Amino acid sequence: MKTLLLFFSIFFINLCFCQEIETFNTVDGSKFLIYDPTSTIDQTPSGSGSNWSFSNLNRIGENTDNYSVPNADEQNTFQGTTEVLTVQQLSPPAERKLFLKHAANATYITGATQAVQRKRKMDCRSHPF
Repeated sequence: MKTLLLFFSIFFINLCFCQEIETFNTVDGSKFLIYDPTSTIDQTPSGSGSNWSFSNLNRIGENTDNYSVPNADEQNTFQGTTEVLTVQQLSPPAERKLFLKHAANATYITGATQAVQRKRKMDCRSHPF
């Protein structure tokens, strides 16, 4: 009995702290800059009036979100998909797709793909002409 009471107590406490995500999607064409610190960020300042310095961040890339309707192949592969989120990464070049289904005020992920574009170098000495 005590175990059951403990279980329900923990369950209801967790239920009270649950959050609902109001929206999953970004705005079509949204751009996000990607930064990487050259050294660790000093997180020691605390309290009111504290200042953190982010001067050691280097911009290493940029992502762009685009939304579209799935084509026939995507619809067959990821059935039920109603929208495709394509994330274009500039550096290094990559394309990620998230296949989404919107139904009854909910968003479901029906699949995901990633394509990395690689630069190829050709060594003419190893290929006969």
